[in-house]
Amino acid sequence: MFEQYPETVEQPGERMKSAIEDEHYTGMAAADTIDIGVDGRLATAGARVPLQPDEPRDFVPDPPQITWGVAFDAETSTVTLRYELGPELDADRLWYDLVPVDAVNRIENQPLWPDRDTVGPGDETTVEMSDRPDADGVDVRWGPKDDPGMRLFSYVPERTE
Repeated sequence: MFEQYPETVEQPGERMKSAIEDEHYTGMAAADTIDIGVDGRLATAGARVPLQPDEPRDFVPDPPQITWGVAFDAETSTVTLRYELGPELDADRLWYDLVPVDAVNRIENQPLWPDRDTVGPGDETTVEMSDRPDADGVDVRWGPKDDPGMRLFSYVPERTE
């Protein structure tokens, strides 16, 4: 899990730890140890959660492990997302949401790859942040369209004014 906090937030690692404990993030509940790292405004949480082979895998709370590459073009206000590593997936399970940092309970899933059946390593897509001027960042989500699903990661670009 990655979170990027505004410069006004003190102790982003403590804030992330509280969020994990208070909001009961799916997937983190079974973790014995959660490692939280802080690098400036970026806080990351990592945990190893054992698979439960006797239980069926639930589609939403058991997201794929994907490594993403991200590039922001300030002139065009676009974010390019590159699927670096992970399994090939049905494209209709990956979504994006343009979201202000302070948005609460507002998710508007948009297809990340609307014209594709499957996606995998090496695939790229571009998100137009100018479509929503109040957006501070992009959430990449996993799940069915009519469900908020699970946030795989958030990206908040550094903007120069």
